[in-house]
Amino acid sequence: MSTGKLCIVANSYFLGPEDSDASSNSAYSDTLARTLAADGWTVHILWSADGEDSDFSKSRAFKSLRDDLANYGIQLFHVDQFPLRGEDLLECTLVGEMNDRSMRIRQALGQLNETHHYDLIELAEIGGDGFRTVEARVMGSAFAETAIVVKLHGSSQWHRHHNHQWPQGVNDAVADYFERYTFENADFQLAPSLEMLDFVTSVGWNVKPDAKIVANLATNSDLATNSDLATNSNSTTDRGELAKQVYNECFSRASSESPASPYAHRLAASEKPLVSIAVPYYNMADFAPDTLASLAAQDYPNLDVMVINDGSPDPRSIAVFEELTQTYPQFRFLSHENRGLGATRNRGIAEAKGEYVVLVDSDNIARPEMVSRMVQAMQRNPDLSAATCFFTAFEETSDIAEGRFGYAYRPCGGPFAVSGIRNFYGDANAIYRTEAMRRSGGFELDRDTSYEDWEYFVKLACQGHKLGVVPEYLFYYRHRADSLMRSTDMYLNQYRVLRQYFQATNLPHAERISLWSVLMGLTEGRQPKPRRKKKRAAKRVMAELHRVARKLSGGKVQRKRAA
Repeated sequence: MSTGKLCIVANSYFLGPEDSDASSNSAYSDTLARTLAADGWTVHILWSADGEDSDFSKSRAFKSLRDDLANYGIQLFHVDQFPLRGEDLLECTLVGEMNDRSMRIRQALGQLNETHHYDLIELAEIGGDGFRTVEARVMGSAFAETAIVVKLHGSSQWHRHHNHQWPQGVNDAVADYFERYTFENADFQLAPSLEMLDFVTSVGWNVKPDAKIVANLATNSDLATNSDLATNSNSTTDRGELAKQVYNECFSRASSESPASPYAHRLAASEKPLVSIAVPYYNMADFAPDTLASLAAQDYPNLDVMVINDGSPDPRSIAVFEELTQTYPQFRFLSHENRGLGATRNRGIAEAKGEYVVLVDSDNIARPEMVSRMVQAMQRNPDLSAATCFFTAFEETSDIAEGRFGYAYRPCGGPFAVSGIRNFYGDANAIYRTEAMRRSGGFELDRDTSYEDWEYFVKLACQGHKLGVVPEYLFYYRHRADSLMRSTDMYLNQYRVLRQYFQATNLPHAERISLWSVLMGLTEGRQPKPRRKKKRAAKRVMAELHRVARKLSGGKVQRKRAA
């Protein structure tokens, strides 16, 4: 049987399986790599753990590990060897360190895959390290010819449940979402025990019918002695044989073009459905010409562009609107009395002729590949009702050519439970299925508040629609100090988002669990601690201090008694 190329992402590492914690990702990665390499596989390990050195990949400890693994034909890399590039370096405060780490791993795997062309990449769900890698594969942005294997190593929910702890806020909810998305969207799902697989099923994770149990290979693994693994031998040899069998099967399926192949959903290049683009226009004489020029430059051939004048009162803006009708005769130019942004977008939805609608604000600038990449993502994922994307922010049009950007926005599409606190979904500049938008009721019609796009995404999620993110920078966002978002009341803006939660009736099981668990965690965290417990703790501390003091003084220290 032919063997493939595998890259294993390890989030920690030790000097070999015999000295490793059985539950660690490192021990498993080390032993699995050696087992498959001995069976003829080409195996690489990407070490994603942070070292104490500023450049750990050049440290003596890393080189020692690399040389040791090389004796078995295994190559070891570190994420430090693959620094972030370009827009990925721009600040985004939406998620923080968790997302930054996931972005670094995706960047490293992308560069490695360009050279080595892996058949399989294996990730762990824990920590959400593989989130951006899996997302890129799902949305068609990268790893088109590489299948993703995700093995459970003990999710954050798993550990909290066994420690009788609730999530403590936004970051815990995001971690749960990253981990769940990573596992649910893998091409091949593995678990070390039936117990762990049953747990993620119980908290609403989608487990594939062909998910497999592969006991951890580390010799001191207590997971391998669980009763649910009784059908598998506890010997390292038999577990190794099972692992080889499972990975050879994954390789065989990934290499085939059969219906069982994860590539069976590939699209014919000729599929170019009509896409309608709706551009609301209100006093945008200074910016709309750049926006429409970017739409005329799209590399997607089948477009229906509508520019809708929402009753602009500014004479210059009216004149520019008329000029644009002459410049772009292939576009449709519509007008109505002033109704507000929500109503104008809703008219675009009603007038759309395409299978998809893309909304574009008339001060943003689309990259040439924006529509084609959005369509590809939607075609690959027929269960999605909408997909947003990354963007980079600029102030003046000249900033784009000079590469001068203020920040980036990298939405992640969830979690729903805390998406009323932060907008994890994205900007209105996104692609939507036309029929889904019409069924949803469209945008709300409020006139004096902003966040209408954020509210609409929450509205879709509350109705049970599935949303995705294309992890690519597909347009430039014009940051204006006088924009509606920055000139309206923040409380009222936030309230219009939250009001959609009051109508949530069709949430997936996992989202309901997440929502109520976060609320429980926030409530528990604000409960005052009983004084009695503090006194007991203080007594225990004092007792220990007296015990130590007596030992040091030969037993001569006596406790004082109350009078």
